[in-house]
Amino acid sequence: MLHQHDPDYFWIALGPSTIVNAKLDTPETTVTSEDLSIHYTPGKFAHVARNPGNRPFDNITIELLGTQSGLHPLCDAVSLDPLDCPPGDSAPKIFTGAIERPSFQTKSLRVSLVTIDPGKTLESNEPKRATWIIALDTLDTKSARSLSVDAGGKWIGGTFASSSSAWSLTNHATHAVRALAVVRRD
Repeated sequence: MLHQHDPDYFWIALGPSTIVNAKLDTPETTVTSEDLSIHYTPGKFAHVARNPGNRPFDNITIELLGTQSGLHPLCDAVSLDPLDCPPGDSAPKIFTGAIERPSFQTKSLRVSLVTIDPGKTLESNEPKRATWIIALDTLDTKSARSLSVDAGGKWIGGTFASSSSAWSLTNHATHAVRALAVVRRD
């Protein structure tokens, strides 16, 4: 259905997919997404997103309610939609205990994909900055046998939000756990 996006937003693909993006008064574009690709889109437009394929289009979309400026990719991306961020050392890491793939930042926030290996504990190198962790598989947050909050808060609906104090998350599962990390910069 036709819908409006007023604020800027980003989304992460949960599995490979292809969609047709039909914005009002512009030609349709096809967006092909690899699993875990992150896409940033400036707001103030209306569109229809159609799935022409037989695979589901699963994603997590995050609207950025504050005004965003100074958008800067933190990877080797040329285009901001999709934002293709291969692993690498192109931006300083702000987490320990996980593999961090910095994606992009604005003057207000920084977004990374983190992968926490079994038995590892994710912590911030900048614990005084408010951080929002979004589990990419909420089953990982359902019990202490998977991803648990050791300090600084609790899981609510597959998300963890820290205020401005130290926090840590431990992966008790036998498999790696992936999450989005959104950190306030201002």
